[in-house]
Amino acid sequence: MILLGSVLQEILPSTILLIVLVIIGGVIILRARKMAKGSPKSEMPFTLAELRKLHKRGELSDEEFKRAKASMINKARKQ
Repeated sequence: MILLGSVLQEILPSTILLIVLVIIGGVIILRARKMAKGSPKSEMPFTLAELRKLHKRGELSDEEFKRAKASMINKARKQ
């Protein structure tokens, strides 16, 4: 009986700590999943108007603008 009590005294704190760590880890994982899902974001980071502004300001070359525009149109068609 005394042996059982001393074993429990040695094991119980570690067991409680392990259970607490598992619970904390579970909460962290659930929050990370929730954050990863987040709000649905548009798959297109720019609008065509924004691309035109970038092109007009010289931040996009003619070729870059054409490729970005074509890519945007293709993505819009697939949706």
